[in-house]
This record gives sequence, C-alpha cells and structure tokens, in this order.
Amino acid sequence: GPGITWCSGPCNSNINNPIVPEFIVYPVPAKDFIFVKASDPICYCSISDLTGKALLEINTFDQNEFSIDVSDFEQGLYLISVKSQQSHSVSVISIE
Repeated sequence: GPGITWCSGPCNSNINNPIVPEFIVYPVPAKDFIFVKASDPICYCSISDLTGKALLEINTFDQNEFSIDVSDFEQGLYLISVKSQQSHSVSVISIE
C-alpha cells in the first residue's frame, strides 16, 4: 500500500529506499474487527472513506497493538491512517 512519511526535524531516511507502511492491518478483508500492529507506538489512527472524509478517529495513547470495531461500516474499501511520533502511513482496507 502507499506510505507517506513526514519529518519534523533532520530526516535520516535513505532516499533510495522505498517508503513502506510502518504497520500491518489484519484480517483482510475484515468483518467485525480489524487489528493494527506497529513497530513504533501509535498515537493516532483514523479510518476514512475513499474521498478522504474521516469516519472514525482514535487516540491510541502510544499503543503498538489495538483493535477497531468495524461492524457498523458498510461493505467496501476504506483508508486507514496511522500516526506515530516518527511517521504517518496510509493504507487501504477492505470491509465485507
């Protein structure tokens, strides 16, 4: 999936390496819950529709792993945005 990283100070990323999301989301497709696991503590997570409209926003208080109830979401594709102190990554999730 696509990944975006912003740096507020000096950036140590190697420009030759592709940027990859710093987190994984499972299961895909999801039915009732999705689980998010990250290498860095996550401070914020949001789920948006494909137009970018935020449908759910969560302050995760620096957890590396958490679940999100998606049972009320309609079937389709959504964007999940995950922010840590070091990075901000976006990925597409499928809910059925």
